[in-house]
Amino acid sequence: MLTGQQTTPVRVPDVPETPSGTPRHFIARRRLRERQRLIDVRRTRVNRHWDLNESLELPDESQRLLLRREIRGAASRRAAAAYKASRLTRPITILLGAFVAFTLVARGEFTPTGPASSLIGSYVAGAGAACSLLLVAPITVIATAYSVAPSLRDQFDRWTLYALAGAAPLVFLLFAVINLAPPPAGSTFNPAAASSSAMALSGIALIAVGSLVGHEWLMRHCNARQCRPYDHVALYLVDAAASLHRDRHRWSSDNHVVKWRGMLDVVATQAERDARLTRRIGTTYEGTHSELRDEARRIAAVIRGHKRDLAEAYSASDVEAVATSLICGAQAFCAGDRTALLANAPDQVPQVNRFAAATARITPAVLLIAAGILLPMVPAIGHSGLASSLRWYLISLGVIMFITTRQDVTTKIGEAVAKALFKQ
Repeated sequence: MLTGQQTTPVRVPDVPETPSGTPRHFIARRRLRERQRLIDVRRTRVNRHWDLNESLELPDESQRLLLRREIRGAASRRAAAAYKASRLTRPITILLGAFVAFTLVARGEFTPTGPASSLIGSYVAGAGAACSLLLVAPITVIATAYSVAPSLRDQFDRWTLYALAGAAPLVFLLFAVINLAPPPAGSTFNPAAASSSAMALSGIALIAVGSLVGHEWLMRHCNARQCRPYDHVALYLVDAAASLHRDRHRWSSDNHVVKWRGMLDVVATQAERDARLTRRIGTTYEGTHSELRDEARRIAAVIRGHKRDLAEAYSASDVEAVATSLICGAQAFCAGDRTALLANAPDQVPQVNRFAAATARITPAVLLIAAGILLPMVPAIGHSGLASSLRWYLISLGVIMFITTRQDVTTKIGEAVAKALFKQ
């Protein structure tokens, strides 16, 4: 025991105390809560993906631990990007809500007068009109895309969202600008009530759809900044492999096989999108971009090739073999090993330009419909008695060609329409 030595006290720098009610205290508490929330989101995402990984029962312990670490990192980065995008979406929602509320207040000269039944009917009529106008655009987009290019069905959700995002502000501004005439005496319909109801419904749709579109754009930006190039496809592969392993004994169920095949199609699309590395090289360097695009198609072809394996599966071991192959792909993506990904890929995959195919499909129908509208306007044709018949014949033939690609069906229906329209 040392007795002759005096201990020099350590001087602690003075830290100004922050009262619990000051703005700095509230900011610190808010940041702490946001940080804890981010940690919770990461933990939930990591646990979910790791539970799926545990169900795969990998034989090599070192590979299992390495894949566990990589999946934890990928899931954490995606969770952080999703949480940041959600935080940045709040100002967009607040601004849209403030705009809609201000417009409703500025336009709100309507005072509810009259019987309750007539007001309710007017409210329902206005909401129905707004709903119909809002649904016209997405239904048209879905019907057109499905009939023209069914191979693009993985993009239907995004197109529908963008169609709603374009229709919602137009419908809202339409009912905000128009001035409906006052109802005649004795009428039970109240145009002002219908307009207010339509504005309210379209305003709610504008806030919801605008927030979703903003969140999607911010999510892409946050993913590009915080995630690695192959995080998404690695998580998709692990999810698909875990689903196959978990339900491998249901190989005889047609519904499960169809679900698995659709899942592989989604994974292949994501793999083709991520393997292009467009965020890193852009599209200006044509040579490198073309090479990476070809390699991405080859990698996606390997994943799509398992769709046939699942369709021909005749035991649980066949399904387990596909799950093992997907796990090997996930490990290669996590390691960034494109050589391993291309080891079993076909040498060449035919490039299918889906947009060019869709354009070639829709062009004849559009030309026929345009000819049906414009040709009767020519004086030599318009003054004849066959102008109306020619118009409807060309339009109907264009619609038929738009709906079906079978030439025999188009010919038979076209002949029947011609006989009905041009008979003397």
